[in-house]
Parts: sequence; structure tokens; C-alpha cells
Amino acid sequence: MQTGEVQNALSDFTKAIQLSTTSSMAAIAYSNRGTVRNIIDRYDEAIEDFDVAIGLNAQLWSAFFGRAAAFMHLHSYQKAINDFTDCIQLSSEHPECYIERAKANYQLARYDLAIDDCNTALEQQPGLVEGYTIRAELQVASGKYSAAIEDLTTAIELDKNYAPAYLLRSNILRACGSEQWITDMQQALQLDNTLNFSP
Repeated sequence: MQTGEVQNALSDFTKAIQLSTTSSMAAIAYSNRGTVRNIIDRYDEAIEDFDVAIGLNAQLWSAFFGRAAAFMHLHSYQKAINDFTDCIQLSSEHPECYIERAKANYQLARYDLAIDDCNTALEQQPGLVEGYTIRAELQVASGKYSAAIEDLTTAIELDKNYAPAYLLRSNILRACGSEQWITDMQQALQLDNTLNFSP
């Protein structure tokens, strides 16, 4: 799986399921196969694997996280939120759970809850560039443009090669009438010319 040989990984995890001698071993094998199925966009099948894994081991953090990721891809945001919440209850020291739950809440226009999750993630990991960028998107949705620009500036200071932060800041600056948006847009596209610039 780590080398990108997903079909071989799929076959091996299926064999591991067949050879498992304990429920905990089988749960890990099902969870890992679900992860591979997420990678190849077979989300419904992935959810089936994660369901089995959770049925075998209700404490398996990776299965809840993987199922939540599949639900996100299927736009089942409330189900994703439920699973990310279970992840946090199993182990609260995972800032990525808070960030992903924030993304799901954002999709449901629950901006305050999403911002709270970003705040918690950034308290746990102050250098989390994505945390500042997601929070900036939420600030924009709430009409707090200055706060959004501040978050994006922090993200850029932490990682000068993070193109999405330049792109979002460019959009905000343009909307606010600042000519600096051109510089940010050029920097974003120089770093990643596949970005979709849609002010």
C-alpha cells in the first residue's frame, strides 16, 4: 500500500482477512482493506469493510477515521461528523480529526462549530498550516475578512510554498479592492499551475 501497489495491497489484505485467527487481527485487516478501497474511490465497499472492522473492534480509531473519510467523499457530512466525533472520543490528541470535522461542519454551514474545531486543532499543533487555511475559509464564510487574511498570512509564514493560502488570500484581497491580490495570485500559480483561480 505504501508503495502505491494498491491492487496487490487489496489482494494481500483480503488474504489477511481469510488467515486472521483473532477478531483484533481481522479488524485491522478489514480496516486496512477499507483504506485501500478509499484510495481507489470504491467508497461504498470501503464503508462495508470499516463497518465490519468496527463491529469486530469498536476501539479501532483508524476504522472510524477511514469510514468518516469515505462518508466525506460521498457527501454524507453528518455521518462523517459522527465518525470523526467517535475518533476524538477514542483519542482526542489527533488534530487531523478536528480539521476534518471542521470541513464537514463547513459543508453544513455550521461555521461556529467548525471554527471551534480549527481552534482546538491549532492549540494541539500550532504549526498546522492547513488549520489556518481552513479557519480562514470559515472566517470568509462568516464575513470576517481581516481575520481570514491574518490566518492566511500566518499560514504563508509557516510554509511559503503552500499555494492554496496564496490563492485564497488573493481572492479575499481582490474582493476587498487591494491590488496585492495580483501578487498573491501570481505566486499561487507559480507554485501550482493546476490551481483553479475563481475569484
